Amino acid sequence: MFFVFEAFHRRPYESRIIAYARMAVAVVLALAFFAYCVYIIYQVRFDKTLLRQSTEPMQSPYEVPFVEICAQDSGITFPRCDMMHMNWSYSTLEDCNGYVTKGDEEGTESQCYLLDTEGAYKYGVEEDYDEDAPEVRRVDIYWKLDSVQNVTEASISIPTVTIQIYDPRFNPWNDAVLDSMIPQEKQFYTEMQQGDARSTSLVNWTSAIFFSPMKYRAIRPADGASLLGFEPTFVDIYTIDTTEMNWPMHYEDNVNLTSGDYHGMFSVQLAKAKYDVRTEQRQHSLLSALAAAGGAYGAITAVYALLFGMVRHSPWGLLDTVAFSSGRVSRKLASKRSNGNNSGNTTNEMTSSKPSKPLLHTTRRYDKSADSSPASSEDEGVGIALSNIEAPPPSANVCPPASDIRYAKDPSSPTSIDPTMEKLENVVDRVQFLEERFNNLQHVLGEYYLDMDNFKAIQSATQVRRRRREPSP
Repeated sequence: MFFVFEAFHRRPYESRIIAYARMAVAVVLALAFFAYCVYIIYQVRFDKTLLRQSTEPMQSPYEVPFVEICAQDSGITFPRCDMMHMNWSYSTLEDCNGYVTKGDEEGTESQCYLLDTEGAYKYGVEEDYDEDAPEVRRVDIYWKLDSVQNVTEASISIPTVTIQIYDPRFNPWNDAVLDSMIPQEKQFYTEMQQGDARSTSLVNWTSAIFFSPMKYRAIRPADGASLLGFEPTFVDIYTIDTTEMNWPMHYEDNVNLTSGDYHGMFSVQLAKAKYDVRTEQRQHSLLSALAAAGGAYGAITAVYALLFGMVRHSPWGLLDTVAFSSGRVSRKLASKRSNGNNSGNTTNEMTSSKPSKPLLHTTRRYDKSADSSPASSEDEGVGIALSNIEAPPPSANVCPPASDIRYAKDPSSPTSIDPTMEKLENVVDRVQFLEERFNNLQHVLGEYYLDMDNFKAIQSATQVRRRRREPSP
């Protein structure tokens, strides 16, 4: 907060009221900036992610998903499974029950079964196919209850079976360990067990289930890249969304139904050949917080400059200030360790090394601004320059021109002034005037536009070292 430190630097020609007002406003703006920084840090710490929705086309055929079928108080058999290929032809699995796995019945009255083709069949995702392509369009599953009566007694509705479709990469049948899941995976796992995207198939009815693959890209907890604002590390969670339509079966002319070969049928079909992707995205990161803090700092600096003008430019950074401070401390410690004799010798050397006064001495004009300006090395430089201007020796006999009436009338008059001395005095007056103007300008520049404190410290230290190196007379 550079402008805060500058606010406590009182400027010359400034009233006390304006100086105090400038300090108060600077403190208020600084507190407002720090409060805003705390606010954006809080946002980064407790960030709530947004969801960016997009689609991702499937690059390869999609594996037939896991199909879970459950019934209440009754077992289920699968007498028939048909595959509709991409050329609209059908083929029947020789042993559909061979792809079925029975689930654990402990602690529940439901009996569940999982149909898994183990990657042997996949859905086609392109219409440009070969006649002998192994991909399929649809899977028809016929089911039969072991006890229709038990299912009927377990519900007030007609006998039904429940159907849940899972992606092979994420489902409860993979013996997933909850402790190793991230919070987003646990949430989807719980939703699956609660029946998210569950369908039903009724006795003597057909059900058409259209499923859409979905992918949820979750940011891994405590991900450093996302916290900084870079591309995060995602955990992909694959789920399935379903849409169901039901139609009653033909009863009178359906021999298989009347003979009891099966009680119902449902089909599973891919609805679209692309993923519906939802990607988590942080609202706030460290880089965005840094940008917001920079914008806020620029705004309050602009307000301060609008009220009280621009602050002084500082060509010195924090490291420069630390170096100057450490140099001062080391010099003070060195001077304290020196004995009194060395201190006296050093004082004599410094006194003797001062430049001699110029040969010409003139009365310095009094000016308040010049009097209040700090002494600098430029004064010594101007004095040395003046001392190099030699006056003529007293014995020099300068003859005045014959055309000069003053010398012609009364050469011995006290008003008779050597022209060379008069010109020299004019030069000295001009140099002193320019010196005063230079000091005033340097003072104003140092107080209003450029921070010269460290420069003066360096200059003073350089002069001290130079004087110490000069031999004593």
